[in-house]
Amino acid sequence: MLFATIILGTVAVLAVLYVIKKLFDYVVLTYYLQMIPGPPKGSLFFGNMEFHNKQPADIFNALREWASKYYPIYRLWICHISTVNILSPEDFETILSSIKHERKSMIYNLLLRWLKSGLLTSYGSKWQSRRKILTPAFHFSILQDFIAVFNEETENLVEILRNEVGKPSIDVVPVVSQFTLKAIGETAMGTKFTFHSPKEKNYKKAIYELAQVYLHRLFRPWLFYDINYTFAPSCFKERRLVNTLHSFTKEVIEKREKDFKSDDIKTKRKRLAMLDLLFSAKADGLIENEGIREEVDTFMFEGHDTTAVAISFSLMLIACHKEVQDQIVEEMRQVLDDIKKKPTFAELQEMKYLERCIKEALRLYPSVFFIGRVLGEDVITSSGYKLKKDSLVQLHIYDLHHNPEIYSEPEKFDPDRFLPENCQKRHPFAYVPFSAGPRNCIGQRFAILELKTVISGILANFVLEPVDTPETIVLIVDLVLRTKDGIRIKFLPRQLILSNPKHNEKSRLYELLHNWLRTGLLTSKGQKWLTRRRILTPAFHFSILQQFINVFNDQTDQLVETFKKQCHQPFITVDAHIAQFTLKTITETAMGVKLTFDTKEEIGYKQAVFDIGQIYLYRLLHSWFIHPILNLFSPTFFKERKTLKVLHRFTEDIIDKRQKTYQKVSLPTEKDDVYKSKTRLAMLDLLLTMKNKEGVIDIEGIREEVDTFVFEGHDTTAAAIGFSLMLIASHKHVQDQIVQEMVEVLGDLRKKPTYNDLQEMKYMERTIKEVLRLYPSVHFISRKLGEDVLTNSGYVLPKHTIVHLHFYDVHHNADIYPDPEKFDPDRFLPENSQNRHPFAYLPFSAGPRNCIGQRFAMLELKAVLCGVLANFILEAVDTPSTI
Repeated sequence: MLFATIILGTVAVLAVLYVIKKLFDYVVLTYYLQMIPGPPKGSLFFGNMEFHNKQPADIFNALREWASKYYPIYRLWICHISTVNILSPEDFETILSSIKHERKSMIYNLLLRWLKSGLLTSYGSKWQSRRKILTPAFHFSILQDFIAVFNEETENLVEILRNEVGKPSIDVVPVVSQFTLKAIGETAMGTKFTFHSPKEKNYKKAIYELAQVYLHRLFRPWLFYDINYTFAPSCFKERRLVNTLHSFTKEVIEKREKDFKSDDIKTKRKRLAMLDLLFSAKADGLIENEGIREEVDTFMFEGHDTTAVAISFSLMLIACHKEVQDQIVEEMRQVLDDIKKKPTFAELQEMKYLERCIKEALRLYPSVFFIGRVLGEDVITSSGYKLKKDSLVQLHIYDLHHNPEIYSEPEKFDPDRFLPENCQKRHPFAYVPFSAGPRNCIGQRFAILELKTVISGILANFVLEPVDTPETIVLIVDLVLRTKDGIRIKFLPRQLILSNPKHNEKSRLYELLHNWLRTGLLTSKGQKWLTRRRILTPAFHFSILQQFINVFNDQTDQLVETFKKQCHQPFITVDAHIAQFTLKTITETAMGVKLTFDTKEEIGYKQAVFDIGQIYLYRLLHSWFIHPILNLFSPTFFKERKTLKVLHRFTEDIIDKRQKTYQKVSLPTEKDDVYKSKTRLAMLDLLLTMKNKEGVIDIEGIREEVDTFVFEGHDTTAAAIGFSLMLIASHKHVQDQIVQEMVEVLGDLRKKPTYNDLQEMKYMERTIKEVLRLYPSVHFISRKLGEDVLTNSGYVLPKHTIVHLHFYDVHHNADIYPDPEKFDPDRFLPENSQNRHPFAYLPFSAGPRNCIGQRFAMLELKAVLCGVLANFILEAVDTPSTI
């Protein structure tokens, strides 16, 4: 009896001491937390978190307001529970990088009935063991096998979206959620979903409803404790929903287990499903059935819901930024050739711009917008506050990503924030869409690959137009970042002819040019065109174009001097002078040869280009002479032969000159996407290097490309410059605004602009775009259809039909451009061009066969306009109404 009394007494004393210790720890912890600033107290029970009667959107906005007001740290408390809210990258690093702070906060206890202690909610040795089992399932060699599934499910998603085309908008969230659930099911679980059965449909619905239950409980502290929650109506609803979810995942596990063979893991004969790894671990005694279900529940939820919202936000942002959408599609063309081609793992890796867009979307809208941890030891924050062990901390990823001290103009969508040179000095924990440290997201590479695949697949088939925008959506608090009312986007079928590589072949009309240009880049087709385009594209990379600015400036100086000598005249006919300027720039930049126009050959070339144009126009209007045999009887036949000799002799002389002096170019490796050269790069050098090293082009091929580029690179740009000067002269207010912009950018008007200076001249760029709208240098093109086409107006055009695409008329369409004859550069302000059809403006064509030199032309136009307007005031003689 005495012994029992002693034992009971000892237990009672220990219990009292334990309670005293816990109370003491709580008092100390609270003491330090009370030193941290935060919103004022509302009531004794709800503290400063009176969220129980607030809408999810109001809660989200309140958190953002407090983050801005109390940066870099603030305290919230409700009842007896206090949380520290972390906002700075330095504190993120302190907490996330240490394994001592791996335990998730009590918020995650809400998920335990559903996810139990899977990878998301477990900690300590159990978490480490599970992480070790599952990590191999996301090795890059395994991820490569999943691309086929991503492509297949993307194709299914595209078909669903295709059926919705024509509607004012589509809420993408439900269809994208179904896509990601199917993708995670087939890749990680090895199970195909069709969403025809009630169980599959109910699973999706149950996840949404369960999130609402958790939010209801989260902001009602009396429901934190199971003893109270057991009698709440929401508890019964949660149990019903969890049963639905567990029933679904149990069926997934049982179905896969029937087909599972342990030998498949050892020999890797099949695509590796994460679920198979768990079965293998079970066979080795590392996990039991309950543990498998925990991980399947966790990955089915996390692997589809977070990715679904990331895809949805990405599509919205891409729809809102036409220039970004166009650049992604252009990158797809460069990587895939045919944008409808299903990308491989290697090709997805090459899509660097698309990756930057996804990263920027995840910065603006991180799927997991905050995470909660329990401190495993005392921490001193960067702002000097002491946080005791066992403190609850919330790390607000959303606010970190919108910090203006880290990201200037944080609400602006700018993929170039993630160029290597722009990331170099950024804090390593300033961007954590997949968390960071030991507990970072195990599936982040899986997610990025899935995002790249589905976005490229959608953009290959549709043009996205915004309905919901960052300004109109309402963000809410949820298990993942969501909007209050979905995300609506308008889907248009990507243009039928220009965007489809099956219609790349030029029509018979271009046979007129064959005697001159043969089958260069302008006139060739099929594999030959693809090869030539691949050779030449890197020569127009922005890093190469920067080297040409000095040539543009030098030749502009010479043009200005020519104009100065004629200033005393009533007017100057600029055409011939400008044509000479553009001919000199294209030969010096692209061919590496300087022209002076002192020789008979150089003067003769200019005249020959004019003469050949008149000859081809005659043949075009007398269409029977297009045929080469009938052309033998044309009155222009002998003049054409004589003129062609002049043109070919000129380009042969250019090639011969350069061949004697050119330096070999370092061709691109798999890691490089541009050519390397210590001296200024000439396109002709690339062709000569390819001829001597790779054997993919012969001397005849080089002549074809030189003829093509000398003609196209000077004549089209000369026309654009001439029309630009006329329109600027005709609109004094535009001329004044351009000059004002030059003063702001250059400081001194006479300063020669650099590449970066020209990039900053946004008003001048809009002016040039409007000139090219009114007077596109290439005012129509002609194609031969490679397959049947159903037009928007319902006509069927059979394969092999010749079609003419009239850019001039598209550009003057009053339905697209109100008051179309009016010269208005502000048509090209971002807000005015946002909802315009992406194929409503085509001065450089569009699609796979768009103009390879369009950036070259824009830079040349800007450089020459700068030089001319720095030296002259233009007054109109010819005007749009007189020409």
